[in-house]
Amino acid sequence: MSARRPDRSQEQPCGDAPPPARELRIAPQGRSPLGKEQQTFNGLVRKVEMLRDRLVEWATFEPLHRQRMANELTPLLRQFGEARRDTILTLERILAGKVPGDVPGRAERRNLEHHLLELARAHLDEDPADAEIVVLHDRYAAVDFAADRELDRQHARDMAEQFFGVELEDHELGDSVEDVVAAGAAKARQAAEEQAEAARSRRAAGGKAGARADAKAAAAEQARQAASQSVREVFRKLASALHPDRASDEADRARRHALMQRVNHAYDEGDLLTLLTLQLETEHIDAAHLAGVSGARLGHYNRVLREQVKELEQELSAITAHYGLLPGQDPATVTPATVQHGLKRELAELKQAIKGMKAHRALVQEPAARKRWLQHYARELREDERLDGLMDALIDVPDAFLDAALDAFRDPGGGSPRGRKRGKRRRRG
Repeated sequence: MSARRPDRSQEQPCGDAPPPARELRIAPQGRSPLGKEQQTFNGLVRKVEMLRDRLVEWATFEPLHRQRMANELTPLLRQFGEARRDTILTLERILAGKVPGDVPGRAERRNLEHHLLELARAHLDEDPADAEIVVLHDRYAAVDFAADRELDRQHARDMAEQFFGVELEDHELGDSVEDVVAAGAAKARQAAEEQAEAARSRRAAGGKAGARADAKAAAAEQARQAASQSVREVFRKLASALHPDRASDEADRARRHALMQRVNHAYDEGDLLTLLTLQLETEHIDAAHLAGVSGARLGHYNRVLREQVKELEQELSAITAHYGLLPGQDPATVTPATVQHGLKRELAELKQAIKGMKAHRALVQEPAARKRWLQHYARELREDERLDGLMDALIDVPDAFLDAALDAFRDPGGGSPRGRKRGKRRRRG
């Protein structure tokens, strides 16, 4: 049985149906403290309720967020792409000598070509099917766009194979860098599952170890069946108590029918918490009844609730992992509020970027202003090249040289270099 998020439409079919009660707790009886299973039960109930609340919050947020993305973000992205494309075409007109009286010098032309390629690559990353921009890119690039994409794909293949420890076949690579990474991750998962299955098979064939594993699996299956039986018993009691044939009149029959819809849905989902809550709502159990449930029965309840917690956590994790990939978000802390705030910030930044790109297009059409801007651009390029050179030199340093350089900082005894120097000075004394 599954423990997926409850369907609110099934859970509350009537407008006056109460929400799940928050009083489903085991309270101490007299001066006796709660037992271990009772405390566990209360903790698991709280956790299920908390996870459900968070999932409901995301379920409410997601359609509104998608609508806002479609109505606000997508049009701005389109406007920015159009502004950047217009700037690329303007740079091409200048380089092609199609602007009367505007003939860039050799150095200026080299920097303009570099800038055009920079914008064209960014544009084609988002719209690789723009044939006109592909032609412009290939006109000025040392490597054409198709070959450049293939180089990126092969580089991604090398990185994915090294990172995931797998070998990817040509037919598994897909058409983009993202496809390559996804293929590497999928193949790594498959390999891990195969290794785990092989390990289980080895343990099963391993004499005493295999017997212990079989016994453990049998015990787990017995516990699972007992937990499932506990859920069925709660369901049967509710089904018997709420059967429409027990109704006193038509209004009572309709009420019972609505409650049985909720009972059936909860049972199909393996949702013990809702079944127990319905018992509490319909006054078939109370706090004293819960306090009197045996430790063994509570242990079965707790097993079912743990499964509910696990599946709800997995569902929530899939949502937060998705939104955690957005700029400025973290899967561990992302919430609808942080996503909303991030979208608001992104929209504001995008509006400024559109204004900036349009202003930049106007600037490059003014020879004097363009020349000043290109001087600053050239300085930035030289600094980037210098930093790239330093990084390349660092990467190319032989391991032996690094080992020798680090020897002075290594301490076989585990102490710091400063501590070792002090020791030498003490020995001299």
